[in-house]
Parts: sequence; structure tokens; C-alpha cells
Amino acid sequence: MLDLIKIRKELHSKPELSGKEVNTVEFIKNIIQEFNPDKLLELAGSLIVVFKGSKKGKNMAFRADIDALPIQELNSFEYASKTKNTAHLCGHDGHAAILLGLAEKLSQNKPKEGSIVLIFQSAEETGQGVKALMINKVFLDLQINEIYGIHNIPGFELGKLLLNAGTFSNASTGMDHPVLHDPNYDFPDEIIDKAINLLYIYSIKK
Repeated sequence: MLDLIKIRKELHSKPELSGKEVNTVEFIKNIIQEFNPDKLLELAGSLIVVFKGSKKGKNMAFRADIDALPIQELNSFEYASKTKNTAHLCGHDGHAAILLGLAEKLSQNKPKEGSIVLIFQSAEETGQGVKALMINKVFLDLQINEIYGIHNIPGFELGKLLLNAGTFSNASTGMDHPVLHDPNYDFPDEIIDKAINLLYIYSIKK
């Protein structure tokens, strides 16, 4: 039985940025190979694992992201990131470990019909990983009917599953915009006002 906590810590200590998850994919692949999946594919930087049923049916996929963030980790525990300015601070190490646990379960109890596809997705943080898969013919030929994903959320009771109608844990888009002002230190409120006005202008445009 896989030690998922140990696997998660190993992934956490060796993070890789979006589009550069070469060692991460190799690490996951070496574990997956023990489960004899029907297909094991490296597509556009992602790792795709297929367990087939004996009859035709729905093809369902479960997805985990595997890339890290370009941020220096400040934690000091023994499995903290060993890579400068790169860290798993969004839980993707945990997501990958969870999906590996599902792979082990599927190897012991394959679907009776259809297929179950596991997607260890590259470059989630940049959005490029999914774009590359959606134009990949081999991936599209899997004819996946449904895709499911989860995101861990600290602060809730262990074993709880949170569901929400509509969007949930959706991505945000960053923006940089210069705010020009005169260096008037006697009236700092004027500087703040200009920043607020800028946000108001963008909200109107939206």
C-alpha cells in the first residue's frame, strides 16, 4: 500500500515550475508503472493514465495539477522545498498524491465499463497545460465524457467534501498598473485617492 504522506512530502521537497515538471512526471510515472495501467502516456508535459473496463461505457477522468509556484518557501520542516524560489504552496503536491492513491485503488478494482483516466496536469498555474492537452489529438481520442478535480482547503474537518453550485476555487488574473503622482508627502491621501480611482475605472470597464 502506498505511503501517500511520504509521497506528498517527497513531491513537496522537489517542486518544479509550470512547463518544467520533468522530474515530477518521472517520479509519478515510476510509481504508476507498478499498477500496470492499460495506457501510460506523456502528452504535452502531462502524464495520462488509463484504466479500461471490459465493456463500453462512459469515460471519466480525474485530474490533479503537478506544478509549483515561483515563490521562496519560508518553512523550515525537513521536507521543505530544496529548490530556490520554487515551492508547492498551492497544494499541488497533495493533489498528485491523492491521485496516486486513486491509481492504486483502480489497479485493484478496475472499472467494469468505460474507462477511468487520471490526468497529472502540467502547467496549471499558467493555464498552458490544459490548453496543450485540448489540442492534442491523442488526448482527444480518449473521448473523455466527464472530468472531475478537487482542491484541498485547509481549516476544514478531515474527511469533509465541500461542494458549491457554480464556480469554486476559481483562478484570478493579476494586473500591474503604474500610478503617477507628484511627490507631495504632506498630502499622502491624494496618492491613495488616485489608486482608488484607478480601481473604480477598471470596475466600470468590466
